[in-house]
Amino acid sequence: WSFNYTISEDGKITLSKCISGAGTLDMSTICQDTNASSLEIGSQLFFNFKGITSVIFPSEPITLNYRAFRGSGLVGEVSTEAPIEFLSGDTFAQTGITSAYFPNIEGEVDTWSFHDCTNLVSVVLSKNITGIGGKCFGECKSLEKIQPTEFPEVTHIDGSAFEKCNNLTSLSLTNKITALGDYAFSGCENLASVTLTGITTLGNGTFKDCKSLSTITASSLTKIGDYTFSGCIALDTFDIAHLTTVG
Repeated sequence: WSFNYTISEDGKITLSKCISGAGTLDMSTICQDTNASSLEIGSQLFFNFKGITSVIFPSEPITLNYRAFRGSGLVGEVSTEAPIEFLSGDTFAQTGITSAYFPNIEGEVDTWSFHDCTNLVSVVLSKNITGIGGKCFGECKSLEKIQPTEFPEVTHIDGSAFEKCNNLTSLSLTNKITALGDYAFSGCENLASVTLTGITTLGNGTFKDCKSLSTITASSLTKIGDYTFSGCIALDTFDIAHLTTVG
């Protein structure tokens, strides 16, 4: 593999252009080899580059920029236990990855990060992530499991974040979130039960066309947007206490 790169005064190596390479990209020693303290993957570095099939990250801190791997040939697992930051969206969108293991994410998982990864089955994220951006996991039709099951520092889940994640079956949000964005879980056809402790507002179409959704527990809910439960043909238990506004 060959790259154009720079090294900043604070020791960060930034890859800005891929000159050549194919197959597995092993970056496990890149920081050691260049005396760098951290790694930054530049914007669109592997955008639509089908020659890369897998990546091995270093143990030093990592920053991923806009469309870093979008539409590339990545398949299988992407993983690292190193501190990692999703600086902008579309990071792994439209790739063939099947699992993602990032237990030490700093900040939030930005918009479109895994959008349309139709083979993605399981995801492990840091329990300390602060948010999940719009369309982050939208169209991930094979996604079955996200760990951990609760994210105590998440303050927002934005519009269409999990839209059409057909294989998600349950959801428990007991943290700092007070609202769910428009269409956040719409089209999750196998989502059967939802617990929304602390959430006060559901946006428009939040659970639209969740055909298997039968039970909702929402102890703090006060506002429901338009079309929030449209198409929820199995819904028969709705345990709410403070609802005042229905769209």
